Amino acid sequence: MRVPLLVLCGALMASSHGPLTAQTVAAHFLSEFRRPGPDGEIVAADAVGTPREIISPAIVRGGYTSFYIVVTGPPKSAFDLFIQTNPTGVLRPALFGINAPGENALMPIPKGELNSKFNEQGVAVFWLDIFTPATTPVRRIRIEAQVHHSSNWIITPLELRVQAATVPASVAPSIAPRAAGHSAAGAIALLDQVWCNRAAAKSASPPGDASKSIRAKILRNAGQDMLLLRRAVTASVAAPGIAKALGVASAAEWCAAPTHSHPDPETFLRVRDAILRASQ
Repeated sequence: MRVPLLVLCGALMASSHGPLTAQTVAAHFLSEFRRPGPDGEIVAADAVGTPREIISPAIVRGGYTSFYIVVTGPPKSAFDLFIQTNPTGVLRPALFGINAPGENALMPIPKGELNSKFNEQGVAVFWLDIFTPATTPVRRIRIEAQVHHSSNWIITPLELRVQAATVPASVAPSIAPRAAGHSAAGAIALLDQVWCNRAAAKSASPPGDASKSIRAKILRNAGQDMLLLRRAVTASVAAPGIAKALGVASAAEWCAAPTHSHPDPETFLRVRDAILRASQ
């Protein structure tokens, strides 16, 4: 069965039709730093701390915002997943399958067709990339993950808050993706490089293809944050908020430390919040 990935009409807005199946079908969003495994649970490396509830996230203009979508339902049964925005045509969402949940490889889902099945544990995991053009007005935009299973529609919405902050049109700093540690390890290393004005670390490993690698996409997103942080005014205004997020008194204290250990990967989300607020 071929179904459209991006549904642009309003006919599918109902939350559910007909009785639910024996095992309730559901979808929920996780941040890019909370990697789910094949059972739908967050993998151990990313599970420290309390996961942020994704309800009304801020998104930056001229850049990307990413989430995991975890869909659960009866094992091995078929379902369709639609992504819809309201208003339509403002954002550019792209959906990716994951080669194996908990791993790094992504598979682009061609626009215009998607048919999937739950695994033996009743789970399917996707990566959602949302590009927000720089000309997007500061406003709220609704986006929905719509799951069609049997005769039922299950709707999971987000209210995206478009910020005034706009990613500068420049080449973002980069480092090679890191396989070890939690999902935000590379982003934290990139923050150290930029906030402390350190020379870029050299690596024999290429940064990777951002269209196929979750780690490369995470570094792409963090690179957007660093472009904003490179602005002198933003760096000055954001400094107290970044320091608070990192649990230090100042940038000087952070930069003087030989290593940075932050077991909760969503520490970087608090850093991002401080940068976005300072960039308004």
